[in-house]
Amino acid sequence: MDLIVLFLIGGLITWFGVYVLTRETHTTSPCAANYTLECKPDVDGRFLAEVVPELPGARAWGATAEDAMAKAQSVALRVLAQRLQRGEIKPSAIRMELRVTDGQSIPLQLQNSTSNFRRP
Repeated sequence: MDLIVLFLIGGLITWFGVYVLTRETHTTSPCAANYTLECKPDVDGRFLAEVVPELPGARAWGATAEDAMAKAQSVALRVLAQRLQRGEIKPSAIRMELRVTDGQSIPLQLQNSTSNFRRP
């Protein structure tokens, strides 16, 4: 009986710890801000585009730089949409900057009130 009680108490403490860690992660998630999509050639000849450092893991590969950036942007928007839906970030204007390896950058804004892309 004592073993069962200890197991239940240990499970409750573990659950509470996970809840607190998860809650802290959600409250410290980045609010809508500037996100940078960087694209560079990969060693296998494809291009790798990723949103760094704001959205780790939001990356994609493509045959061309444009293809990789389009795929990575799609992944980043899915991550942001999921965070908005869960209430992890507050709805406001989201601004992305597409940066390619030659130093050129193409600013791109997403106005979530109209959900349209526009070039400034």
